[in-house]
Amino acid sequence: MSEGGVATTVTDAVRSTTVAIDQAGVGDTPRLDAELLVGHVAELDRVGLRVHGDRTLEPEAWKRLDALLGRRVTGEPIAYLLGTAWFYGREFEVDRRVLVPRPETELLVELALTHFADHARSATFVDACTGSGCVAVSIAAELDGRARVVATDISEDALDVARANAARHGVEVEYRAGDLFEPVADLRRVGVVVANPPYVEGVDDSGLEAGVRDHEPHVALFVPGGEGVSSFYGRIATQALQVLEDGGMLAVEHGEGQRAMVASALRAAGFVDIEGRDDLAGVDRVVIGYRTSGGQ
Repeated sequence: MSEGGVATTVTDAVRSTTVAIDQAGVGDTPRLDAELLVGHVAELDRVGLRVHGDRTLEPEAWKRLDALLGRRVTGEPIAYLLGTAWFYGREFEVDRRVLVPRPETELLVELALTHFADHARSATFVDACTGSGCVAVSIAAELDGRARVVATDISEDALDVARANAARHGVEVEYRAGDLFEPVADLRRVGVVVANPPYVEGVDDSGLEAGVRDHEPHVALFVPGGEGVSSFYGRIATQALQVLEDGGMLAVEHGEGQRAMVASALRAAGFVDIEGRDDLAGVDRVVIGYRTSGGQ
C-alpha cells in the first residue's frame, strides 16, 4: 500500500484508503472512514490529519492500516475496527460481542430522562437488552448518582462489554444476566423501563446492510426462537408492567414499520397513553406507554 516501498504521507494514505473503500462499495462515507482509520493508526484526530498531512506514515502504521482496510472492505463496521463508538456525547468500547450503538437509540435516553425529571417518583431505571451498556451508562452518567440503574442482557459477553463501559465512565450500573426483564422480577416501583431488543423478525435479513448482517451479533438482531414481533413485544410489555410503579413509563425501540404491532402489544398488556416517537430522521422508532394505577 506504500507504493513499492516509497515513503508516502498521511494525506496519501487518506487518499488511497478512500479510493479502496469507495471501490469496495461499503458504507456511504468512504472519505470519513478513511480519515478515521488513518487517524487511528497515525494517532491523529481529523484536524491533525490536515495539519500534519505531509508527515510520512511509518511502515508499521502502514501494516496496521492495511489490516484494518482489509476488514473494512468486507463490510465490517468502522466502530469494530476502531474499538469505540460515540453515543450521547460519550465514547464507548465496542466489539463484535455487541451491536454498534446507533444515534437513533439516543431517543431512549432522552425519553427516560424527561420522564424522570417530570413525573417519576422512583429513582430506579431498568434497561433491558443493554448490549454495550450505552443507554444505561448514559442515564447513570447524566443523573450523576441520583438514580439506581439496573441493566440486563441474555448475553454474558455483552455484559462484560457493558461493565467495562460503566467503569470507563465511572458510573454505577447493576448488571444482571437473563432474558428481558426476568432478572429484575424481584424489583417493584421502578420509575422508567427502557429496552432496545432484537427486532428483526424470523430469518428475514433482506433489509439489513451486509456489514450488519455479517458482522454484528445475531442474538442482538433477530427476534429469538422464530417468535413473531407482536408476541415478543407482548412478553416485553407484560414483564415490564410487573416492575413499574403506578404511572411508570416503558419505552421500547422497534424496527421501521413495526409501530402499530408494538403499540398493540403494549395496549394488550395493560399499558395506557401509548404514543409513537420518530427519530431525528423521521423514522418510526420508539413506542412509549404508562402503567396505570390499576395495573396488574
